[in-house]
Amino acid sequence: MSECPHCGNELKYPEAAYRNADAYGGPVTVATGCCGKGIVLTRAGISIRPRYGPAGKDDWGDHMKASDRQEKSDPLFDQLLKDAKATVDGMTPEERQKMYEAQRQSWARGEMELGKSDKDRGYD
Repeated sequence: MSECPHCGNELKYPEAAYRNADAYGGPVTVATGCCGKGIVLTRAGISIRPRYGPAGKDDWGDHMKASDRQEKSDPLFDQLLKDAKATVDGMTPEERQKMYEAQRQSWARGEMELGKSDKDRGYD
């Protein structure tokens, strides 16, 4: 059972929307059956995220209720973010340049792995 990202109840949406996202890769915007607010389905295992915005029509012409973004704050995350910003603010320009270059190299290594096929990885 999936939980609706808006109301927290059991997520309900038309199966046709799931099949469409799966077949065509999405994104597919659809009104939920539980609270009527919009969600966006995409193929990546079918990920579901809230759709924020005014009332309107979904991809099937059905009515969706308006949904304002509600920020959910986590005190631990807020403190970690504050500490990280302070660390970066305290770096010299040379230290920042070194950090950004390490991030670019890490990103490039990850992208190279994504480009490999199962055969390249030794799976058959």
